[in-house]
Amino acid sequence: MLMRLSISFGPARALTVAAACTAAAVAFTAPVASAETATVQSVSDSIPDSYIVVLKNNQVSTADAPAARYGGTVTSTWHSALNGFATRMNAAQAARLAADPSVSYVQKNAPCHNSGLAA
Repeated sequence: MLMRLSISFGPARALTVAAACTAAAVAFTAPVASAETATVQSVSDSIPDSYIVVLKNNQVSTADAPAARYGGTVTSTWHSALNGFATRMNAAQAARLAADPSVSYVQKNAPCHNSGLAA
């Protein structure tokens, strides 16, 4: 035996149900990762996928946290001459890291060459 259930909604009830479904869909949607980027400073003879990150003066952080947040690997850290670190990551990751509020700037890394000693 098959029973048929029929429920009719008035326009106000239908609008309420639609609004509730929309609110639930918005509430349970996963947040989208920020795609905000900033400029990465360029240098000549740069090392591919290697960057120097300088943190703002008031930022005290382990280098691993911001690097890992954007997919990088820390290769060196500094706390005296500057507050920052060197990291390996691709250009898109570096641009997103440069937009982080704790970062002063990101610059491509390059080898240092000794051009000779002063007399």
